[in-house]
Amino acid sequence: MITTLSTSKVIDRTFSTGDLPILVTCNDQKQYICKYMRADSVSAYKLTSELIGSILAKYWNLNTPEIVFVKILPEHTKPFAIQYNHSAEAIGYQKINNAIDIANYINDDIKQSQKLFTQLLKIALFDFWIANEDRTCNNANMLYVDRDEKLISIDYGGIFNTNSYQTKLCQLSSFDSIIYADIFKHLETNSDFQNIVEKSKKYYDICINKSRKIFTDLETLQIPKSWNITENILRQKINELFERQWIDDCFSNYKETLRQNF
Repeated sequence: MITTLSTSKVIDRTFSTGDLPILVTCNDQKQYICKYMRADSVSAYKLTSELIGSILAKYWNLNTPEIVFVKILPEHTKPFAIQYNHSAEAIGYQKINNAIDIANYINDDIKQSQKLFTQLLKIALFDFWIANEDRTCNNANMLYVDRDEKLISIDYGGIFNTNSYQTKLCQLSSFDSIIYADIFKHLETNSDFQNIVEKSKKYYDICINKSRKIFTDLETLQIPKSWNITENILRQKINELFERQWIDDCFSNYKETLRQNF
């Protein structure tokens, strides 16, 4: 179950990137990076993508921040005058302390290890399947935690081909994959291509089956009614993820992208 919290004080910080997220402290005394509803239906579907991507990432055993729903109280936004629909819940990602934001360049802060490389491959494969257009070779959308040797996947607002709920899913361009980023070359050391493909396929099949189970009933997603999402549109998009042709083509795309970079 996803917890619903409320802000406990004035917004801690605003960010100028992307969807202009905010950092808030909630009534559990923890900090969350929040994305919130605007006065349009587009933002509702972006929030839905954030929610679905985060839930699926957990089922794929990816490291990803814990999520909550957040009621941003109007009195806590006055100094910042953010444009949001205060009657709709925001989605909050728990702030991870001491995490390094992975930039387009790689330095010695990030270890070279098989453990990290395996995590990177899983994130890349997940992106192909979920059609995540927001994590590219120029925008890693990952954090690195040295003490736990973890890559943390963040931001899912670009899944379903950047929220193209009204059109059919289409394959990512391999050149935009995180596999083309500097971090891939940094972590890829003495790896056997065929072995990686075989292990990836086993992992992929298991994750697809696990993911399929959570979508038997959309109620399990806990999408807030205040977002006013059209269930038929969402159901159609989710069904596309589990079409056999889509599943096979995504893995082929992943495999070919790996081949190009070995």
